Amino acid sequence: MEKGFTLLELIVVVIVIGILAMVALPRFIRVAERARCAEGKLILGAIRSAQFRYYTEHGRYTNNSDDLDVNFSTLRYFEGLEAYNGTPGVDNMLGFIRRSGSYVLRIAVNGTISCAELSLPDYTCTDAGF
Repeated sequence: MEKGFTLLELIVVVIVIGILAMVALPRFIRVAERARCAEGKLILGAIRSAQFRYYTEHGRYTNNSDDLDVNFSTLRYFEGLEAYNGTPGVDNMLGFIRRSGSYVLRIAVNGTISCAELSLPDYTCTDAGF
C-alpha cells in the first residue's frame, strides 16, 4: 500500500482553501484600508495644529500648504493634499486629504474628521472605518 493523497482529497483541500480565501479577503482589504486611512488622520491632525499656529501668528488661516510647518513629502497612500481657509461657523474645514479617486477626508476646527465618497468606488468611507 502506497502512502499519499488521492486526487479527490487534494481537490477538497483546494476548495476549502478557496472558500476561506473568499471569506478572508474582503476583511483583509478593509483592515488594510483602515491602516492607510490612519496616515491621512495623522496628517490632518498635523494640518489642524499647523493651521492653529498660523492663525495665532497671523490672525487668519492660510490656504497655502507651503505656509504650514508640515512635512507633506512623507505621504505614501494619499495625494492631492491642500490646506484652505476654513471659516469657523461656516465650513469649519481646515484642510483635506484625498486618496486618488476614492474618498476625501476633512478635518473640522473642533477636530472631527469626516469622510466623503467620490465617484470611483475603489475604496469607500466604510472601508476606511467611517
